[in-house]
Amino acid sequence: MTGERDERTAAEIRLQALSYVLLATLQRLDAGQPGFVADLLDGVRADRAAALQHTGHAPDAAATFAHAIGFLERANARNGG
Repeated sequence: MTGERDERTAAEIRLQALSYVLLATLQRLDAGQPGFVADLLDGVRADRAAALQHTGHAPDAAATFAHAIGFLERANARNGG
């Protein structure tokens, strides 16, 4: 059980590190190209609407889009959007 817990923790740490790097990258892109993150967010929202219409609101698809949109909303808020 300890090995599983250690591996899950290591995976979570890697994901948090990647999330941090992606967030910083998006913020820098948005600083150089104002509106970049907002446009990306609009695109993901449109993709979500189309995908969920075709998948019948599959739970995995809905959760994936919810996390992506939440992430982009955080990036957008930090840039004053």
